[in-house]
This record gives sequence, C-alpha cells and structure tokens, in this order.
Amino acid sequence: MSKISCGGFTLLEILISTIIFTMMSLTVYQALMIVTKSSLSINKKTKQISELENLIDRLDQDISHITIHRELSDNKHKDYLDIRDKLLESDGFGLYLFCATNISDEILFHYQSKTLGYRLKDKKLERISKYISEDMSISNQEVATMISGVVGFHLRIYHEGKWLSEWNSQLFLPRAVEITLEFEGAGTIRRVIILLNSPNIYK
Repeated sequence: MSKISCGGFTLLEILISTIIFTMMSLTVYQALMIVTKSSLSINKKTKQISELENLIDRLDQDISHITIHRELSDNKHKDYLDIRDKLLESDGFGLYLFCATNISDEILFHYQSKTLGYRLKDKKLERISKYISEDMSISNQEVATMISGVVGFHLRIYHEGKWLSEWNSQLFLPRAVEITLEFEGAGTIRRVIILLNSPNIYK
C-alpha cells in the first residue's frame, strides 16, 4: 500500500510539523505575556514608588516648616500644631499645622502663611490647605488626595526625650514628628521629620 503524500511530505509529517509549530507559537505567546505582565508590574511599582517619594517630600516640606507667629497671639488662629486621633474627622490620626510656604518660583523666599491639615478618609490620605492673607483672613479650603490605598495613618511627637501621641501646645514646637503610613497589600513606611523652627532642634 502506498503512503499518502502531499508535495513530497507524508500526512503524518505535515501533522507533526503543524503541532510543533503550534507549540512553538504558544511558547512564544506565553513568553510575550510574561514579559508584558512583568513590564506592567514594573511600571506599576515605579509609579507607586514615585507617588510615595512625592508624598514624603510634600510631608517633609510642610511639617518641617511649621512656624509660630507671635502676631497671631490675639487672633483666632492659635493652633500652630495639633496632632491627635480622629482630628479633622480622620479615620485615623489627624494633623493640623500652621506654616510658611514659598508661593513663587521666581522670587526667592517669597513666603505666605498657610494652614494645612492631613487626614485619612476612605483609604485616602487627604491634604487640606487654606492660605492666610496679610489681614489674617482665610481663603476657601482646598482638599486634595495625596495617595490612595492607605489603611493606617499614625503620628507621634518627639519632645524632651519622649514620644507623645498628642500635641496641641500654642507656645512652642516639639523637636520632631514621626509619620507612619500603612498601605493595603504593600507594607508600612515610617518617616521622622525634624521641625526646623523648633527651639530644641540642636538638643
């Protein structure tokens, strides 16, 4: 009995070649999918790291420049730093501060007073800001989401060699503030920020 052939190849050889080609194609496809998923994962991690770096930079800038203005002593804006649980209707700790911020990229040391708040709301760390004009009037507040996926926001204050869980003194500033952020499925980060205007900064 003669073998069935097609263009010099037997049917069995054609079937085997087709199977091998299909398997090679599937292997290449799977490799491409793995590379694509890895690339997406790397891009996601890179974005998360960038968001965290920007957040830490912003927190450091805001908190390190907390200041006390003596001309406000008879004004209603007396709380220069207020830290406690559930402050500002936070789901965790809340932070309220009074600081001086540079409002011009063209003019060096062009500062304006501002009140800021940080709170945890619906797994989002929010930043609440209000500018204070020269006549001490406050503008409308702005609320911005700094980062999402936050499940824990904790604060501690370092003063005279001790760590405290609350602070609302109107007379002086502590030496440092410790911030702890817990992220959903991503671990915990902790940062200690030195207050530049604290009288205890060099102690």
